Amino acid sequence: MTETELCACSLAAVSQLIAQREVSPVAVTQAVLERLDRLEPQLNAFITIMAEEALAAARQAELEIARGHYRGPLHGVPLSLKDLFYTKGVRTTAASRVTADFVPNFDATIVTRLQDAGAVIFGKTNMAEFAFGETHPDFGPTHNPWNLDFGTNGSSSGSAASVAAGLGFGSFGSDTGGSIRLPAAFCGLVGLKPTYGRVSRAGVVPLSWSLDHVGPLTRTVRDCAILLEAVAGVDSADPTAARVEVPHYASALDRQVPHVTIGVVQPATDDVVLPEVRQATDQAVVTLRDLGFQIVPIEQPHPEQAIRALMAIMYVEASSFHLPWLRTRPEDYSVNTRERLEIGAFIPGTVYVQALQARRLVIDAYRALLREVDLLLSPAAPFPSYRLGGERVEPVAKDGGDRMNGLIRFSGPFDLTGFPALTVPCGVTSEGLPIGIQLAGPAFGEELLLQVAHAYQQATAASIVPTAEGHLVV
Repeated sequence: MTETELCACSLAAVSQLIAQREVSPVAVTQAVLERLDRLEPQLNAFITIMAEEALAAARQAELEIARGHYRGPLHGVPLSLKDLFYTKGVRTTAASRVTADFVPNFDATIVTRLQDAGAVIFGKTNMAEFAFGETHPDFGPTHNPWNLDFGTNGSSSGSAASVAAGLGFGSFGSDTGGSIRLPAAFCGLVGLKPTYGRVSRAGVVPLSWSLDHVGPLTRTVRDCAILLEAVAGVDSADPTAARVEVPHYASALDRQVPHVTIGVVQPATDDVVLPEVRQATDQAVVTLRDLGFQIVPIEQPHPEQAIRALMAIMYVEASSFHLPWLRTRPEDYSVNTRERLEIGAFIPGTVYVQALQARRLVIDAYRALLREVDLLLSPAAPFPSYRLGGERVEPVAKDGGDRMNGLIRFSGPFDLTGFPALTVPCGVTSEGLPIGIQLAGPAFGEELLLQVAHAYQQATAASIVPTAEGHLVV
């Protein structure tokens, strides 16, 4: 296989090749690193490339597999991490000058679990500064592989661009308002925000302790299921990690999907969804109906109140974490990030408490809705992408809001409620940019989410090209 053919494989496909000894982990890792060397200057998707560590891990995996000690579907498979996961002995910058030289002395739990599964971690990906503000000038923006003039959106920008460009077979990001799902949608990928507590956050640089989630970005739903199964579960190092049994997500995809009712969020006058996105979403609904799923129109519960509560909580909790650095190193933040953090520091405690009260009302509303339907469907985002160098998103101090509100209208409520949600590709715009739909479900309902998304992706695979290979200048 050529480098391009090998790097375009799904995680599941390359895993099978490795397990059957048709290709070695070393050859796969070398192919990824060679491709990264060619494409990274155009993408700016990585902050740190761990070539030596990756090749050493690949050689170890090759030796173990040759001796019959195969660990499972991640053994010898190259993966990347958003640069806010602690990696022992390798810097973790969170894409900020503040922590540019920080080298952890231990691994995040998710890193340990991936290594235990035999994965080859080859790089730390670019992101918005501290997953909150704009891109810090020291690191620069990531370019969208589908069209290099466009961005990838959300703080997990490098993770999405890398997987879409065939640089590794999956990546892990974080999601506090949509920062896994939105970059995945903008890059033609599957992105999963699991239930709050489903995956440990120990050793992850926080943005908002009560809203942060971590999860995978992949080319296929099956790949997503494989990665989730490898990292999910209770962790004594994270008191918020749930003591809930981890299903066999990947094998569940091969079972017949039970009777499912999907509630489809209906258009609203203030949802700012572009016509091409609406059309692609409507076609996805038709496909799901043709697959046998029952479709029910619904209204999105408290969309404006949910996002206002989310932003108030996020701003306050982020500012609380950053307060020592804000006092001693304010000039090391990018302007937009510092402004957001300063705003959060001045939001009254009464507003934070009111936001927590609103959060409870929103959670109750979604729980009630998910007793009437099994899953919810909406656009992943109102628009497909944005041109780099355009007008930046500014914080709005007067009402505690943010002009991001429209962008995260559909994604944000599931960070607030903690319910699982994923995006899956559903089409391409006239400019050749991907469009994604979002599916969401009740707490710890990832298995059903993945089953339905897999059925949909299987039915539409012929018309969706997640790797976007033809749009990269190679």
